[in-house]
Amino acid sequence: MGTSEVVKVIGSRSLDFIARERELVEKDAMALLSGLNDNVEGLRVLEVNTFGYESAAWAEMRFREALAAKEVGTMVNEDVARAVQVFQEHGTRAVMDIEMLRSWVNLHVPKCETGNNFGVEVQELVIKYLKAAQDEIAANLSKLPEYYKSRGEIVARFGKEEFKETETLEFDEKKDTFTTGQDAKMEKLQSSKSTTKSLQKQLRQNEDFVTYTVQLDMDWYFRLKMMFRALISSKVSIGAFVMQNIAMILDPRNHTNDRDHRRSNEMMY
Repeated sequence: MGTSEVVKVIGSRSLDFIARERELVEKDAMALLSGLNDNVEGLRVLEVNTFGYESAAWAEMRFREALAAKEVGTMVNEDVARAVQVFQEHGTRAVMDIEMLRSWVNLHVPKCETGNNFGVEVQELVIKYLKAAQDEIAANLSKLPEYYKSRGEIVARFGKEEFKETETLEFDEKKDTFTTGQDAKMEKLQSSKSTTKSLQKQLRQNEDFVTYTVQLDMDWYFRLKMMFRALISSKVSIGAFVMQNIAMILDPRNHTNDRDHRRSNEMMY
């Protein structure tokens, strides 16, 4: 088989593969774009349900009350933890959706030719726009572990001081008690559990610890709220930008003039 025949066979198979892939991706892209309005409305409702505290003063009061009322061993701020979970879920989904839209546009880029490349330039502009939006959401997702790290550092910082005081107090109470073997191990385990409970109780009574923790929770609560709003705005902007240029995305070299381009956009809306 000659070189030209090999190229012909490979080219034919590649075109079939690309056509199938384009059909699948285009189906997903059209479903995403057509359902974008309902998706955004759902996210707005979710925002209200997840981020119910509008003022910092109200959030601070509620966070202080929640921290004081927590049972021993459960010191997590449930409002912030839920906000992290919600943003992580929908932010990750948005990154994947944008990746699919980028693939959709890429599969409509025609072969390189001289002249009449304005539509191709529009496609490249759309791809860059999608990439920038995707990077912003991904960057916010990468920040989420910082919340748990910072909260752990606060507990470790204040816990060391409280632990020393608790340990000294318990030693004084048991200074005349000595046990050996298995009894000593059991006593040590029970003592450890008792120390943990005492430590957490004392931490909740430490005003500096409470203030540091509540302020950190407030900072991340409202930071996540802004991230979530930015996510919604990004989806709206992407939808508008893609729909405004969909004629050139789908057929970059066969558009005739700006008037026909505007007419196609009006039909989409």
